[in-house]
Amino acid sequence: MIKFLSNTATWVVLLISVTLLSIVWLGYTTLRNTGLFVTYEHQLADTLTAKHLLDRNWLAYEGTENGLRGFFLTSDEGLLQEFLIDLERLQDAFRDVKDHFAAHPSSSPLLKEYFELLTSRIEAIEQQVGLNVPERSSTADEIAELLRTGEMAKRQISRLAEQLLTAQATDLTELQELSAARADWTKLEILSGHILASGLLAVAGLTIYLDRKKRWAIEQDLIATSQRMSGIIDSAHSGIISVDQTQRIVLMNVTAEKMFQCRVEEHRDLLIEEFFPVQDRSARKLMLDAFFDSVDQQRMLDEIYARRSDGVEFPATLSISKSGAGEQKLVTLLIKDLSEQYASQAKMREQAAILNQIRDAVHIRDIDNRITYWNHGSELLYGWTAAEAIGHHPDQLMAPQQLPEHTEAHDSLLKHGSWIGELKQITKTGREILVEQRRTLLHDTLGNASGQLIIGLNVSERLKRELGERRRQRLESLGTLAGGIAHDLNNVLTPITMASTLLEREQPQEKRQRLSKTIQASAERGAEMIRKLLAFAGGGRNTEQSLISVEAVIDEVRGLLAHALPKSIQLSIDIAPKLLSIRGDATELTQVLINLAVNARDAMPQGGKLGILADNCTLKRRLMLGAKSLPVGDYVRVQMSDTGTGIPAEIAEHVFDPFFSTKEQGKGTGLGLATCLGIVHTHGGAISLQSEIGVGTTFTLMLPAAAEGSEIAALPQHLPTHPFGHGETILVVDDESLIAEMAREVLENFGYQVITAESGANAVRECLASDSKISAILLDMMMPGMDGPATIAALQAEGVSLPIVACSGLRSSGQALLPGVACFLGKPYSDQQLLGAIHEVLNTNIHQ
Repeated sequence: MIKFLSNTATWVVLLISVTLLSIVWLGYTTLRNTGLFVTYEHQLADTLTAKHLLDRNWLAYEGTENGLRGFFLTSDEGLLQEFLIDLERLQDAFRDVKDHFAAHPSSSPLLKEYFELLTSRIEAIEQQVGLNVPERSSTADEIAELLRTGEMAKRQISRLAEQLLTAQATDLTELQELSAARADWTKLEILSGHILASGLLAVAGLTIYLDRKKRWAIEQDLIATSQRMSGIIDSAHSGIISVDQTQRIVLMNVTAEKMFQCRVEEHRDLLIEEFFPVQDRSARKLMLDAFFDSVDQQRMLDEIYARRSDGVEFPATLSISKSGAGEQKLVTLLIKDLSEQYASQAKMREQAAILNQIRDAVHIRDIDNRITYWNHGSELLYGWTAAEAIGHHPDQLMAPQQLPEHTEAHDSLLKHGSWIGELKQITKTGREILVEQRRTLLHDTLGNASGQLIIGLNVSERLKRELGERRRQRLESLGTLAGGIAHDLNNVLTPITMASTLLEREQPQEKRQRLSKTIQASAERGAEMIRKLLAFAGGGRNTEQSLISVEAVIDEVRGLLAHALPKSIQLSIDIAPKLLSIRGDATELTQVLINLAVNARDAMPQGGKLGILADNCTLKRRLMLGAKSLPVGDYVRVQMSDTGTGIPAEIAEHVFDPFFSTKEQGKGTGLGLATCLGIVHTHGGAISLQSEIGVGTTFTLMLPAAAEGSEIAALPQHLPTHPFGHGETILVVDDESLIAEMAREVLENFGYQVITAESGANAVRECLASDSKISAILLDMMMPGMDGPATIAALQAEGVSLPIVACSGLRSSGQALLPGVACFLGKPYSDQQLLGAIHEVLNTNIHQ
């Protein structure tokens, strides 16, 4: 209804209809009022006539009575003649009155009485006089009686006549008022009707004007829309052709004209069948005729062949739909030329055949990260066939457990358009492999991202070789460090030996305490040297990258270089405040710095200066450093500079090449700097050098900083004081009796009860004893026979669940992960470290 009323034409029709209805109503009311007015006028005329007749009748009657009276009083013949004339006049007037009221009946009882009385009197007069008056011989009394009777009748008739005339006058006044009122009302209705009709016609005219204006604007908009639609149709990538029911072409867009090399303006009677191969024309004509007669509005056909005006046939897709309005029915054909697509597909098949010949794993993913192409190299690497891989998400095949680096690689690809790196992936058999991938973002013709090309290479074996080479390089560096450490270790053992000899003799208490502190300080110094040496020697076992502090790594290197560098080389270290952290392997990074430092030492046989500088650096644009391009971001820059002989430019170009060395035969493998380059690259960084003959060499490392908000796990802090026990029983298991006895002494002195066992088997028996009240176990992991892990397994098999402090002279993160091990204590350990560990596991066990 609202839509109906919103139509301007509807409003115009309504206004004109209301106007016509008002005019008809005006005519009807005018006609009705005119009829009433005429009726009132007729009634008024009748009333006036009746009054006039009554007046004339009364006058005639009055004259007749007077003539009759005069005649009776005088008996004058002349008066008799006048009486007879008056009587005849009365009879005529009375007959006119009766005729008038007979034509206009009245129900007034007064008029009826008047007629009856007057009729009776006229008959009486006629009886008294007659038409021919006889000789009169009436007496005076008779005459007097006649006169008295006539006078009485006259008074009655006069009274009735006066009443009738008064009533007629009243009716006449009312009729005049009604006629005047009707005339005024008629004037008002005519005026109102004219005003209403004029107003409605004015509104209708204004509505028509506004509608015409709106239609003009719509027509202009339709013209603009038609032009835009024409532009859109002409810019469509598919050919658009409209045909009528005779299958003659009425419209072709520019694409269709180019496609068929024909302009419809030049061929007005061109049939659509001209654009199909000769052998297909009959079938296409029947198909279009059937579509015209069907109820379908659209139909999609399989791929067909079309024909250009020069006779060349080409593959295409065809869809048809109905259009047009009224009796003009049209069918629009949407035709897409597949020639380029077929050529592209043929080229892609050719390229796919080439890709299948290479050994690298190549596959393509669409924008939704689903595999669309899978070459033979991918089948060999992952074990999945192309039929099994295409259409699947790579996470379902190669990374069932999504790792953060996979997401980071995908995000970096979308941001920068390419990505190069190494990822852990899974083969069909479940074997874990390390794949070096090169990813490139693909774009469609409009420049929108449409997929990604991924080339992968299995570098698992290469990684094993590199790790082996790094270990070998580490051992080589370890050999270099061993000489200096052996010298310093002898320096550490010397005061211990001498102080222990002095303690055997009688000494003052103050001197004994000083000698004891000397032994303790020397032992801690030796333990720290061994710890650093073991950490460096055992690095690389865990390839997982974690958050590390570069400052802590440099500090570790400082301690190692203190034993490896000769006194003639001065070491200086400058670390910027608030140095950022990185993700990586601390041992590998230590190996890089040690290798560079050893090379710098060899370049300064006469001594010199070795400096290590570390600071934060932010790249605002990509930087080519060495052989690698670094993206924008925050980095930690580490520079190691020496004042050695320098490296010639022709040699500097090859220093990072594997097996390239300038050292004498047997003194170098040529893999040191190559190993450093590989380690830095696995950390996402880059390394370069600047050297000047006679001045020195500077190596620069750029390592990507970790994301903000990352925190390095704090090292466990031992209690500042020696915590006391409360009578708990501690089982000390160690095949070294001296260590076990010293542990007993320390624990008993601080409130614990101690049971010792020299083997794992004895430890199990002590735990299974019926009266055993053991609260915790101090267990040596390196014992002959049943070692620490075997002892833990035996205890668990017997259902013994006690907190265990594992201790060993070799540092291994795996020992702390054994079931039942609450914490790990490295040898040598101090009394404070021992008491702290025991206190920690007992309190943890209580709280659990």
